[in-house]
Order: sequence, then structure tokens, then C-alpha cells
Amino acid sequence: MPANEHRMIRFFYSGSVSLSILLSILTVQKWNPHAFLILFFTAALLTGRMWSRRQERRMKPAGILMTLAMLNLLFMVPELGLRAARFRYESGIQFGHPRPTHFINFITDKDLFYTLDPKSRHVNAFGFPGHDIKIPKPANTVRLLYLGDSCTQQGYPAYVEKALNRMMPDSLYAESVPLALSGYTSYQGRIVAEKFGLQVEPDAVFVYYGWNDHWLAFGARDSRKKMHDVPRWFSLIQHARVVQWVFWMQHKIKGTATGPLDEVRVPPDEYDANLRDIVTRFKNKNVPVILITAPSAHHALGVPDYLIENQFARSKTDVLDMHDRYNETVRAIARDMQVPLIDLAEIMGKMSDSEQKQIFLSDGIHFTEKGLEAVADDIVTFLKQGGFPEMPCGKDRMSQP
Repeated sequence: MPANEHRMIRFFYSGSVSLSILLSILTVQKWNPHAFLILFFTAALLTGRMWSRRQERRMKPAGILMTLAMLNLLFMVPELGLRAARFRYESGIQFGHPRPTHFINFITDKDLFYTLDPKSRHVNAFGFPGHDIKIPKPANTVRLLYLGDSCTQQGYPAYVEKALNRMMPDSLYAESVPLALSGYTSYQGRIVAEKFGLQVEPDAVFVYYGWNDHWLAFGARDSRKKMHDVPRWFSLIQHARVVQWVFWMQHKIKGTATGPLDEVRVPPDEYDANLRDIVTRFKNKNVPVILITAPSAHHALGVPDYLIENQFARSKTDVLDMHDRYNETVRAIARDMQVPLIDLAEIMGKMSDSEQKQIFLSDGIHFTEKGLEAVADDIVTFLKQGGFPEMPCGKDRMSQP
């Protein structure tokens, strides 16, 4: 191969890979997840040029570099360019969370939309985080069931279990069973209660929903969504911005591009109906139900920008107003149906700003470890003060609101 052809190949290859390096730098500056790409492309640039010069001295072809440069221009440069431009478009069944690209972490479920894979470590047979549940329930076990979203999944039920077992006699064992998952609404909670609630034989049920219910709906509200199996390979390729761009163009041309609707995932009337259904299901079997309001640091510390940027809500004012409204619904149901209420929203809302910073993560929604302990303390205090026959840590039945 003539020397001028080698030089042309090196020039083309260097230009192609250098463009990837530049886009990688822009991507890292904005997203900071793939800094290794800068090192990878830099090493590829230096290695390719050295190999080309070696081939030139040996009078051998170096056409493979041209092929690599073309492949880079066709695939890596568009991918990195879209990432640097912060392009994101996810097709498929839509939620504020989880996004379609997150479904690789779940298995689809026609009723619940998604659960965890029961074959995975630390996942029970129902598809929720935690150990497998013994059915029938052992005679010496006091079982507390928790229905909720990511705030419950974070782990405060485990703190309750530890605290109760320190208080209970050796002959009894308190067991927390959280059937809670990130992104769940009261719509999914109602189905969880229907499918598994009585099956686990709980002695009491704690219900904690609200956040995901009032986030904006994508495609359709939860009660109108239809879930279809998503192949694992499709979940994998959906992470590619080039693939997302192709779907965006397709939907743009057809006029079917998805986005948040002007309604929430679970409208107020459905939220009310879902919670009442959960309460009724257990009360009919004489299982105590305790409702919990979802606390927040937003009034004190502000609503994070990302909630609006990621289209969970239209405005920060909407976040505050809607969350207050949904907590009021929980309080009204507790009064109407005469069930106990742990008003965490009121309890933690009275804390000082500095206390709330220690309780909540930066999103003002989820808890720090100290926050999880605080939630558990409030639940344990409630049980000690009210109690119920199966719990030896309180003298009377559960107090009514």
C-alpha cells in the first residue's frame, strides 16, 4: 500500500476517533458516567496510529483502520452526540419512574406491571425484596405486613422488626413483611393486597402510598395501562440513544410521540377508592390496618428541580399542593373508616429545617438512615401506646383517630 494511502487512512481514522474523544469529554462534563470512554478512545487513537505506521514500514495494508473509523462514525459518534446533547426518549409503557430502560431490572407482570425476579438473590417468591415468607405462619410469629412504594422498600420495616423483638418475650417473634416496590402506586397496592395480602396471614397491615400516585401519567393513568412482556434484549438496546432517536423519529412522523399527560397516575378519586378497598379487604377479616401519611421536606427545604425537569410534575407548586391533597385524603379515610393513622407528614413537618436535613435525602422524599430509624420509632411508639391483642407491647387495642 502506498505511503500516501497510509497517511490518508491515518488522517481519517484520527479525525473519527478524535471526534469521539471530544464528544466523550462533553458527555462526561454533563453526565459524568463514562469517563473511561476518554481513556478508551485516546488509547484507540494512539494504538491505531502506531499500528498504521508499523504496517506502512512493512508495506502491508491498514484498511481495517478505515473500517473501524467508518463504524465509529456510524454508531459511536451519533450515540455520544445524542448523549452530549442530553437527548432522551423512551418508548414502551411509561411511568415517571421506572422508565422503560429500567425494565431490565424487573420482570413484567400483567396485573402489577412489574415485580422483581423471584429467582434473584434477596427477592421473595412474590417478587418483592426480602426473605421468603413461611405459609402457614408459625404459631409464635407476629407478622406485620407493609404495603408501599420506594419509601417503604428503603427498609424501615426491618428497623421495626428489630425494635419489637428486643421488647418481646423469647417465646414470640415479630416479623416484618414489606410487599413494597419502587414506583408503586395505590393502584398496584390494591392488587398486591388482593393477590397476597391475606395469603401472608398478617396480624396488622401498614399502608404508605401517595408520591407516585400524584406524579404525572405517561401514556395513560395506571388503571388504564396494559402491560405486555418486554424481551430482555429490547430492554438492553433501549439504553442506546441512537435507538431512542429512531423511535422518537418514528413517533414524531406518526404523531404519536409520548409524554406526560394532563392527569396524574392515580387521580384523587381513584386514590381514595384504592385505599378504601385495601382497608375494607383486611377489616373484613378482622386484620387491623394502619394508614400512614407520606412526609416531605419540600415545604421547609424546597422542591428539587429534577422533579420538574424529569416531568414528574408541571411545577413545584403542583408538587406541594398535590402532595398535601393526597395526605388529606389519607386522613379523611382514617376518620371515615375508623382506622388508626400514623400522621408522619404532620409529625415530621413540625421538625426544624436542620432536623429535616438529617431525616431526608436531598430529594426531600426518601429517608436517610436516621430517617428510617425515625419512621420505625414512630411505628413502634404507636404499637406500644395502642397495641393489639397479639402484641405484648401495648395494653389496649389500637387507638382510633
